[in-house]
Parts: sequence; C-alpha cells; structure tokens
Amino acid sequence: MRSEMIRHRIPRIKDSLQFLKESGCHVEYCLDIGVHSGTPWLQYSFPKAHYVLVEPDTNHNNVIYENYKNYSYELINVAVGNTNQTQASLRCVHEGETFDIKSNIKTLDSLGIDPPLHSLCKIDVDGYELDVIVGGLETLAKFNLIVVESQLDTIGFIKIELEDIGFHLWDIVNMDYERGNLHQVDLVFKKDNFILKEVTGYPEYDFFRQGSEYHESN
Repeated sequence: MRSEMIRHRIPRIKDSLQFLKESGCHVEYCLDIGVHSGTPWLQYSFPKAHYVLVEPDTNHNNVIYENYKNYSYELINVAVGNTNQTQASLRCVHEGETFDIKSNIKTLDSLGIDPPLHSLCKIDVDGYELDVIVGGLETLAKFNLIVVESQLDTIGFIKIELEDIGFHLWDIVNMDYERGNLHQVDLVFKKDNFILKEVTGYPEYDFFRQGSEYHESN
C-alpha cells in the first residue's frame, strides 16, 4: 500500500490561503484596501470572487483595469483611515519609492460595505493599517478572514483591536527585512466561530527553517 506523501506548511501567504481552501474556506468576496495596481496572490487564490478594490492613487487605475479585466470587480478611488477628510495629503510608498498624493479620506464604516457570508478583507496601506482598522470595526466584524500587513511595532495593537470584534491571529507570513532587520509581516486573522475541517497529509508537528531540507517519508 502506497503511503500518503507528507506535506509541509511554509510561511507565505499563498500557502496559507491554500491551506484555508483545503480546510473548507470558500471566499466569494474580497475587499482589497490598498490594491495599488493589483494583488496577484489574492487573484490566484480566489479567481471567481468579486473584488472591491480600494486605492487612493488614480495613477494606478489603467493598470488595475488591465489586471482585473477578467475578474468581477469594482474600484473605489479613496483613502481609508480613522477619520473623514477632504483632499488630504498622503505619503505613499510603492516599490521603494516615496511620493505624495491628494485624496479624500473616508472611514471604512462610512463606505457602506456589506460583505456576504464568505468574505475576506486585505489591508495594505503603507503603515496606516491600524487607522483603517480603528475606523472600520463595524464593517470588519462582518468578514470571515482578514489579512493585514503590519510593521513590528503595531502587531500588538492590531491584534487587540481585531480580537475585540471576534477574530484571533491564525497565521504570520511574508516576513520582510530592511537592511537585515525584520521590518514587517502579514497577519492572517480568522473569525472565532469560523470552523476549519481537518486537512490530511500534514505532520502532527511541523517546523520551518529557511534552507533546511525535509526528509522524504517512505
């Protein structure tokens, strides 16, 4: 009898979402706050989902139209924060370049977003993630999964805010380093009442060390 191949988890977001899908997680609606020109790992993981894309920098619009032409989507050109402001100055960072833009700022709760039952929210706004969360707790509480980019000094604050609305930290992936020092990670939060089914093929205890080699099972 042929033994089942042992599988291993690694700390990257595509692997995390693949495991969630195998655990019975079905996502049909993605709110992408800070989409820039696109989020390939979300599109790859959930190609049939409807996307609500939030991006304050209209310079990305033409590329967004091209990258999402085969997807169901809508685009909202606004910045999301903890207060409502008109034509605020924003400092943006993209691929190492820093620049300023003007945009209206809205709280997430003021946008009237009402996700369906199977939904995911991704937040990546160049260090303003906590502001988005504080201004959107009522809306975020309606989602099943939340993926947040976080710098090290805000992980604890983000965790507290999302735990208060019924989430717990489920995974930490995509470690980014700045001059050799850990700078930011992606945090994956799962709703407390969202039950995952057991996925076979994974060891009882798994470890990950960059560069280590796993022994193949016989």
